[in-house]
Amino acid sequence: MMWRWLPVHGVVAAWSVVLVLVACGASADDSSVSVRGGLVSPMGEHPSVVMERCIVNADVYPDHSQVRCEFVFHNTGRAQTVAMGFPAFGVESQGRVEVKAPPLSDFRTWVDGREVRTQVRHQLGHSTGWGEGEPGIRWYVKWVWFGRDQRRVVQASYRQLNGDSTGGERSFPYTITSGASWLGPIGHLLVTVRWAEPWSWSEVSHRYWQFRPSADGSRLSWEGKAVEPQHDVSVRFTPGWRLRWHGQSSYAPMARVTGDQALIRGRDLAELAGGRQQDKKFDPATKTVVMSLPHHGSMRFQAGSRSAQVNGQAVTLPSAPEIDERTREMWIPLAPVVEPLGMTVTLDRENKRVEVTQPAG
Repeated sequence: MMWRWLPVHGVVAAWSVVLVLVACGASADDSSVSVRGGLVSPMGEHPSVVMERCIVNADVYPDHSQVRCEFVFHNTGRAQTVAMGFPAFGVESQGRVEVKAPPLSDFRTWVDGREVRTQVRHQLGHSTGWGEGEPGIRWYVKWVWFGRDQRRVVQASYRQLNGDSTGGERSFPYTITSGASWLGPIGHLLVTVRWAEPWSWSEVSHRYWQFRPSADGSRLSWEGKAVEPQHDVSVRFTPGWRLRWHGQSSYAPMARVTGDQALIRGRDLAELAGGRQQDKKFDPATKTVVMSLPHHGSMRFQAGSRSAQVNGQAVTLPSAPEIDERTREMWIPLAPVVEPLGMTVTLDRENKRVEVTQPAG
């Protein structure tokens, strides 16, 4: 059956409650939706509830973001029960469409400072099998009572994985357009993106939205009033330093720097050392990478172990290689790997660049 608004003595009857879902998943603003057959689908503008304020704060790490949202709603109509929810959207990347959206990590939500439980509803997407289709949505639903002319403060926090690309670029997405389904414009909208590790970021860009950087460069923010949302937020960034190999900027701009130590992805090391990605073999059971390079012999690294082999010789690394939880790629300390091959690693902190050079001759 089709769901509709049926107020009974100023309240929406339990068997006809229409869901008004606060969208904050991978990530979205609040939107009105209806339930049909146990699945959730978008509907038109909400007839009486206004979003007066929306504040989004995101702490962005290389692989994930920790997001906190606060919304102020004002009911301009009769007293009613409104079902609210937060959606997590499916993934559409690298030729894969998630028809059933994955859950958000550590999702919590509050109404007027009191934590409340949620139920999960799925809005299934579809996939063509050719990297096209519509990702699904997972809605976290709760029911909130609004008295006549009452304001309620809704908050949520969660953790989400960032978007990525094969070139190393990442993105923090947040869906604003779903906020258009509330009555009228968004009264006050403030979105702040903070780099949780400021030393590691470069090449920041963003679509449609003119974000303003802070004086110290540690965060971006955008603020507007009476906002009619027409575009979603997508802040793109490169979580690392640029790598220059013998004076040439690498095709892969990523290197990670911790203290005085630079790390590089195993697949990039194989190519930059004169080999190919095919020359790198990864054993997921032992978390071991083995490379056979034409000019530098064999290399062997294991996640969690400082013992390694470079050019067939045993070496002890200053720290153990790490596995990226998002990409499942291994990050390897650079200097102890290339120095035995006669190269030098220098950190250019002013330009956030890692220089790898080899003496002439």
